[in-house]
Amino acid sequence: MLDAYIHTPQTKIGIWSAIFISVLWALWHLPLSTSNESIPFIVIASIINTGIWGVVLSIFWRRSGNLAVPVFSHAFIDAIRDGLK
Repeated sequence: MLDAYIHTPQTKIGIWSAIFISVLWALWHLPLSTSNESIPFIVIASIINTGIWGVVLSIFWRRSGNLAVPVFSHAFIDAIRDGLK
């Protein structure tokens, strides 16, 4: 939902706002990390991984106009991740 406040519909794609929101979400999800790697590695890996998925989910939200689309997509991604652990 934060994307609705950051992204302006006048911009065609708004990739930079999607990347910004994705990086914020990556940092928000950092406490969920259970890796034994170094902190800088975890931060960089989280920003890359969550950043990629965050941009995709932002595009889903912008194209559909329905928050349920990225919510269920996020749940599906989490289910796959948890199933592979």
